[in-house]
Amino acid sequence: MDKMNGESNNREFDRFSVEFEMEVIGENIVGKKFREKTVLKDVSGGGALFVSKLVENYFLGQPLELTINLPGTGNATAFMEGNAKVVRIIQQSDLDMKQKNQEISVAVTLDKSLQLGTSFVNS
Repeated sequence: MDKMNGESNNREFDRFSVEFEMEVIGENIVGKKFREKTVLKDVSGGGALFVSKLVENYFLGQPLELTINLPGTGNATAFMEGNAKVVRIIQQSDLDMKQKNQEISVAVTLDKSLQLGTSFVNS
């Protein structure tokens, strides 16, 4: 069952709608490195979907490094990180394409389970 819309599908893992800040690191098609702060929109045991305004940075099969920031408490910040590969790029409708701040959705498969990490801020 797809947790986002209540429909059943053939996915190996359930997909969960979330909204977490994340950072993506990769190289575009011409080999230029980039780092983008964006928003994770859904996640499952095998993949994730995030949005981007940097349309020109993404291509199918592209390897990426992901760091997903989890809500922290007090002086601790938790995050999950791992490597992924772009499997789908979803463009907005033609009407949206004419707008200045075009967004795409980028679907990725995870190379393996994300690893949990924490950092502490001294106050």
